[in-house]
Amino acid sequence: MSPDDIPPDVRAAALTLLGYFVSIVRNEAAKVATNDNGAPAYYTAETCGIPPTTFRRLCRDGTLKGAKIIGRSWHVPRASFDEWRAQHATATRAPAGREDAAPATERSAEELLEIERREEAEQGKPAPRPRRR
Repeated sequence: MSPDDIPPDVRAAALTLLGYFVSIVRNEAAKVATNDNGAPAYYTAETCGIPPTTFRRLCRDGTLKGAKIIGRSWHVPRASFDEWRAQHATATRAPAGREDAAPATERSAEELLEIERREEAEQGKPAPRPRRR
């Protein structure tokens, strides 16, 4: 049977399946692509540690150098993403729209409650009763 003898609808279906197969193989190859120390050579929206929509926007805008689409997902070289993250590392900040909000703290809730009780005791206010849980 020669390629010309294949019915057009069968040929179209085979080409569609071939396209799916190529996409699957590319995605799987990207998952196992590693650098010298065994870590993945690329970050994806699922592995980068930032919200996926932000990751995709940065890729589309060209902010992340070397970003490319493999199959249906964006892949960014690890070195490029780590460099971007180092440049954009920020200290704790107030939530958006709350300029007057206090910055985030590393203290636990129990520590903050204890500090509040001490301050109120110094001011002569009665300490609040603990809540029942």
